[in-house]
Order: sequence, then structure tokens, then C-alpha cells
Amino acid sequence: LADGRADALVGDVLCNRCPTVQAGLPLERAVDEMQASGCSALLVKSENELVGMLTSEHLGDWMMLHSAWHERPNPSTRGSVVRKDADSDRHVAYTGTE
Repeated sequence: LADGRADALVGDVLCNRCPTVQAGLPLERAVDEMQASGCSALLVKSENELVGMLTSEHLGDWMMLHSAWHERPNPSTRGSVVRKDADSDRHVAYTGTE
């Protein structure tokens, strides 16, 4: 468009080498498929219906959020120590104020 090609068609600029994967495919296999194809996006189908697109940007966002979620401190046990309770044989979090 910047080159004055306002009349360009989608078919003139599309990338048709990107694979299609099923929505039920494990994410790891989808990433492998993306890397093998050299394409930064995959079309996602459920049965024969197009339901979305998975991009390398989506994967990066998901990995960042997933990592942050698993590394967050648990506010309910902040500053506590987990030890075995002698009376009940359970593991209990103690804050040191009991």
C-alpha cells in the first residue's frame, strides 16, 4: 500500500506455505510444525472448520504468562514454613506467630 498499490489483492501478498493443524494437537507438536515450515503462523482447524491462527507472537505471550504464573509467590504462605504436625501427621504451614 505504501508503494502506491492500493489496488493490490489479498492473493497477491498472502503466504500460502503455512501449515494447517488441528486444534487438538499438542502445543509442542504445533511448535515443531511451525519451526519445520519456517512459517511464523499456523492455521488452526477443528474438524474441517477454520477456528483460528496460532502465531509465534501468541506462543511468546503464552510462555511469558505461563512462566510468571508458576513463579509467583503464594500469598497465603508468604513467610511461612511447612512442617509435619506431630499430632496429625499432616504437613502444615506455620508463620511463626502461633
